[in-house]
Amino acid sequence: MTDGLDWRVAIIGYDPIRWVRYLDEYARQSGEPEPSMDNGRRKTHFVQYIDDKSLRRAFYQALLDIEWLPSKIHSAVMSELGLSLQKRKSDIEEARTLTLNVLVDECKARMRENGEQPRGGIHDSAVAEIAARHGMTAEALKQRITRLNKKRSRK
Repeated sequence: MTDGLDWRVAIIGYDPIRWVRYLDEYARQSGEPEPSMDNGRRKTHFVQYIDDKSLRRAFYQALLDIEWLPSKIHSAVMSELGLSLQKRKSDIEEARTLTLNVLVDECKARMRENGEQPRGGIHDSAVAEIAARHGMTAEALKQRITRLNKKRSRK
């Protein structure tokens, strides 16, 4: 017997809804029996034998979920899928700005509920608080929110 491993890369298909239920059940108290996700209908595809374009695409998408994948491979996979790294990064930043905007709105609601009247107004104070929590300047967060609102109004 050798010390090395023989690797085969495979895609194992699963139902995303069943997976979420599995994770939810798995979080139950210890001592309870572990839930079973596999109902015998999962299908394994060895990558070297895939000739179906949709399965290849699924494999490439799965590769993009691997965080430790080197950037050159990541870029090549995105290129093969016809995706733009720049577009993906801008979508991530837009989602981040949307989240920060929601946090600002929640902060403003909390301040109003508490009857706070900060100097400069509730909006500016909420922006400054959220920006500080996330390691940004208030001006940078204001700019991001302004750009987001302009982008939304154009759509």
